[in-house]
This record gives sequence, structure tokens and C-alpha cells, in this order.
Amino acid sequence: MPSTTTQTTQLLTEMFSRNGLPDIIVSDNGSQFTSSQFQEFCKRLSIKHFRSPPYHPQSNGQAERFVDTFKRALMKSKGEGTTVETLQNFLFVYRTTPSDMLPQQKSPAEILMGRKLRTTHSLMCPRTTPPPSQTKSQKLPAYEVGCPVFARDYRANHCPWIEARVVGRLGQVMYEVKVGRDTWTRHRNQLRERIASDRPSKGENLPLDIMLDTFNLPPAPPREEAQQQAEPRPRR
Repeated sequence: MPSTTTQTTQLLTEMFSRNGLPDIIVSDNGSQFTSSQFQEFCKRLSIKHFRSPPYHPQSNGQAERFVDTFKRALMKSKGEGTTVETLQNFLFVYRTTPSDMLPQQKSPAEILMGRKLRTTHSLMCPRTTPPPSQTKSQKLPAYEVGCPVFARDYRANHCPWIEARVVGRLGQVMYEVKVGRDTWTRHRNQLRERIASDRPSKGENLPLDIMLDTFNLPPAPPREEAQQQAEPRPRR
């Protein structure tokens, strides 16, 4: 069985791998923190370790305040799910709640991660700016349902592009296309515009006189009459 100090350093190492190394660790005088193994652990990672005075929990006010808040939250949520669910819900609310003790009254999660975490309260405030995926997708024109396209074909021994037709749209950049009897899902950059062979070409249904530019012209005179008109008259 690993010792308490070993378990503590393992948990801290896992936490540091996600959030980075802290400058300072403040703890009580538990044996796991006073051992030489823990002191070597902090020294190796260049972390300053401070311990509160014995039998004086007020010296570590932030930790004691959190413990008090946590106990009161557990009492209020008693009977509302399992202990694990209650713990996770409390941590999520605690980390996303703005605090007067933090710069600009931000939440702990926003200070740590540099962004606001999405919560159920975020649904009450609609977003005013489009997400990055929408702004990037505006560079490519959207396809309407029924539009003929070429779809990227990743099957072996097939041409890389195959004729398809858009039958649905999934979000901003995802499409459903019909390929034969199958329906594929493709990203916008996996589609190319196609001119359908059954689409009438320009001028196909135009009258012949318009295509030849012969409309509203008088009929040509007979050849003999044209020659007589061309002969000069004798002088008198």
C-alpha cells in the first residue's frame, strides 16, 4: 500500500499536469506535508511550501472558508442525488460563481482558464457575436437543398469525387448528400459545386430566329429582280 505522502504527491502531479506548477502551496501540519518526501517533491518542482501554525486553522483562512461553504452546501443538498453527484454539482457552481475576492470579480474558472464556462445561466443571456465556426464558414457559399454537388468519396478503388445532391443541412458547415441510394454526411470543404447534366443550358429553348438574329428583317427579293435593280439606266 502506498503511503499517504505518496498518494498526495500522485494527486498533486495529476493536478499539475492539467493546470501547471503553482508558485506556493499552503497546507496544515499533516504528516503527509511534513515528511521529507514531500519537501523533496516541492524542492524538485521549485514550489514554495508554507505550513500554518499548529492548532490555528484561521491562518489558512481560504481553505477553512471553503470547508465551511462545502459543509453547508452538502447539508442543503442532502437527499438530492448521490454523494458524488452532489460533490460535482457543488464544485461546478463554486468554480463558475463570480467572487469579490478575485480580480474584476471574475469566477475562479475564468481566472484559471481565461474564458467563461458555459452554464445553465448562460442560456438566459443570448450570444451577441457568432461563434468562430460561423464566421469561418461565411468564406464558402452555402448549398441549398436540392443543389447538385460533387462529394468526396473515400472508398477504395473509387474516384475521389462522386456526383451527389444535397438533401439536408446539419448546422452551419455539415450537409447530408444523396449518393445513389445512400445518404452521406459531408463537411462543406468536402463538397464541390456541380452543374447538373439535366439542367437546361442557356439558349436551349430560344426560338431559332432569335438565335440566328434574323427577327424583324424583310424577306430577300428574287434574284432576277435584284439584278434588274442593280443594272444602270441608259442616258437620254
